[in-house]
Amino acid sequence: MPPVESYSPDSMGVEERKTFLEWYADRKGQNYIFDFQNEIIKYCRQDVKILRLACLAFRKTFIECGSTDPFLECVTIASSCMRVYRRQFLNKNTVGIIPSGGYRRANKQSLKAAQWLTWMEHETDWPIEHSVNSREKRLPEGPLVDGFCVLENNEKVVLQFHGCYWHGCVRCYIDGRDLSIVNGESMDERYERTLRVSLSAKRNMDWKI
Repeated sequence: MPPVESYSPDSMGVEERKTFLEWYADRKGQNYIFDFQNEIIKYCRQDVKILRLACLAFRKTFIECGSTDPFLECVTIASSCMRVYRRQFLNKNTVGIIPSGGYRRANKQSLKAAQWLTWMEHETDWPIEHSVNSREKRLPEGPLVDGFCVLENNEKVVLQFHGCYWHGCVRCYIDGRDLSIVNGESMDERYERTLRVSLSAKRNMDWKI
């Protein structure tokens, strides 16, 4: 018999471990010869049997609940789910419209900002959290920041992508800064909000920004 540690008894439940140890002691007491070639064949057959039964149960559930045979009509689980949705839930003569920002539960963020944050992850190897891989960070006072991370030395870092249009760049937008644009905001108001967020992160949280 292989060493008892090969069966990982410490990972078993109390009763399961007790039953196993009794079985192992009985086999070893009988000088049982462990034939690996034979055992691996039995193991593989049992593994395939479990998979076959699981696939049959999966197919039965899909047919009963969604009137769809996932193995006959589809290639992936995703396509199977979409077929059930279209067949069972999508109203006739309608088209599903994906939101412009996708279905992520996150605040809107520019594509350029997302690309920059993803690149910064690659360049710095920092565990940056942002709207692409999780959600934007909200500071205690309420403002959102584009990305943040805590380094191994416990240093806190805030990453902000200040796109010219959305943050009221004073170099690119010189004239008409007090005029209302989108959502009734002016360029001056956007610039002031950007400064407030940066100041909030520096003063109240002592984060590097």
